[in-house]
Amino acid sequence: MPKVQIHSFLWHRPNRPFIHSEGAIQLPPKGRSLPYNPRQALPLSRGKARTVETLWGKFLEVVRQVELDQEVPLRPSAGGIDRILEWSSEFGLLGILPSRARKIVLSPIYEDINLGGFRSSVGLMQRTHWQPMPGFWITKHHSVEVNTPIARQNLGKLVPRAVWLKNRLQKPVYDFFVWEDLSGPDFRDQISLQSFFFPLPAAEQFPQPLSTEFWAIYREPIAQWMLSALAFKNAAMTASRYAVDRFNLANLSDAEVEHANSALWIMNSLAAAVAPIYEFGPHALKQRDCSGSLLSILAKMFFEDILAGFRCRHCDQCKAIFVSKDRKASYCSERCRNTAAVGRYRAKLSIESNAGMTQNNARRNAK
Repeated sequence: MPKVQIHSFLWHRPNRPFIHSEGAIQLPPKGRSLPYNPRQALPLSRGKARTVETLWGKFLEVVRQVELDQEVPLRPSAGGIDRILEWSSEFGLLGILPSRARKIVLSPIYEDINLGGFRSSVGLMQRTHWQPMPGFWITKHHSVEVNTPIARQNLGKLVPRAVWLKNRLQKPVYDFFVWEDLSGPDFRDQISLQSFFFPLPAAEQFPQPLSTEFWAIYREPIAQWMLSALAFKNAAMTASRYAVDRFNLANLSDAEVEHANSALWIMNSLAAAVAPIYEFGPHALKQRDCSGSLLSILAKMFFEDILAGFRCRHCDQCKAIFVSKDRKASYCSERCRNTAAVGRYRAKLSIESNAGMTQNNARRNAK
């Protein structure tokens, strides 16, 4: 039976803060990933205030701050990288590779294979990881008997491309869906995988996504983090805005409607990657959710809150992103509300003062 891993609605965060190395976020030496429930990451505050702290709302604001001071597109400043590390250390990596990957076919290697249960020999073996449903990964080994004996000292080494058996072994591929722009399935070679792992595994045998071995060497390049985070933020803000203004969709241009639908389907493609699974329990079947990435979990939580009447907005004073159920809420905090009120009062005084000076000047000129 192939190796199967099912991953629940839990996610993973490090037991030590992440580090920035070679342009990527990764675990520090001897670091470990620990499971946690994102739904319980923040205190329950729904209904207690005009602004509500949600995990996805907190993520949008972090991305806004990082984007604000980025040096060039997809290249944040040192302060931005610190914000990314702080977020990741508290809530974990985004799961960019698992959110895109559908199938990973690795390079073939020489390995012990069992020939009918009677004897073992060194043969060609190729490992494939695929995700038939969200958060449900299967790993299968494909072995091929060869006539020419292979030296045992070659165990675990890559098979030279020249001796790959045609029509029996597949070329290594990274089959994935680019949800960031809904570009559909694409195929890339194995080099695309290398930027997500450090150190590289022996003989390029990348571990099954979301497994213990996976978390030990998985990392996310800053440029990839920014690409996915910005796509999530822009799609969430657009979908939230049109969820409020849905009755005005008839007044939008075709381009605006297409933009709104694209944003909605970007979030849909992520949220759909949270699916129910059924397992045998002590007395009967039990159900739980599984997910393949933190991005999918955030998207699922986003839709749950949107359906409950919450929206994300920009503060009229400081431009920060905040979440509120009050359609009249315009400020992220009382401080911003008071600052705006003082600004309006001063502007009013300035207008009255200028009007008084104008009247005085008019009187003097009349004399």
